[in-house]
Amino acid sequence: MEDILISLAVVLGIVIVAAGVFIYTSYSRRQQAATLEIYCQSRGWHSEAENSPLAAKNIITGPGWRLESTSRSVQGEQAPGSSSWSDETVWRSIDTDAASPSLVLGTKMSGLDIHNIPSFMRPTVDNAMRLEFGLGLDALQTGILNERLARRFLLFADNRPAAQGFVQKIQERLENWPSRIRFHLRTGPSGIEIRCPGLRVKNQQDIEPLVTLGEACLGR
Repeated sequence: MEDILISLAVVLGIVIVAAGVFIYTSYSRRQQAATLEIYCQSRGWHSEAENSPLAAKNIITGPGWRLESTSRSVQGEQAPGSSSWSDETVWRSIDTDAASPSLVLGTKMSGLDIHNIPSFMRPTVDNAMRLEFGLGLDALQTGILNERLARRFLLFADNRPAAQGFVQKIQERLENWPSRIRFHLRTGPSGIEIRCPGLRVKNQQDIEPLVTLGEACLGR
């Protein structure tokens, strides 16, 4: 009987802790959403939220662009019933340009030297890039980014003069880009997209670098 009571107490404790975490998380998200809403209103942007038990999304719309910041629950493989959250934020231009050249610019991955990929891996990497971005390893551009930026970013493009003009337009934003946020930017006939894996926009410090870079891409 005593063992049963102890087991029930343990289970009850776990339930109480889980409920507390859920309530705190929900409250924290509401507070963050309210703060973000106030900031967006001050900038003249439209903001809305879509929430469900397994996903939460903020949608922010400005002149000529749309930003979606999403968290999705990822079920744990080793512990049944456990889960974690996968975050991603994407900024997109609304208008398209059929004449826009293809370009990809992104933060370097730690531990990966694109210039020294083993020969046996190059076809796999090249195919993956072409499927994802429409550009292969042969589109790597050197000498366009200055020395500081070249240490942080990689640039691929199918039109070198167009890439030079584009980088010049956004260079100041790249210089000030926070190192904590990874991104890859792509342009092409379907428009401009900036994707930040691992980022969930919570406040002004998260959203401002992304929007200012996006608007610089639009020539603002």
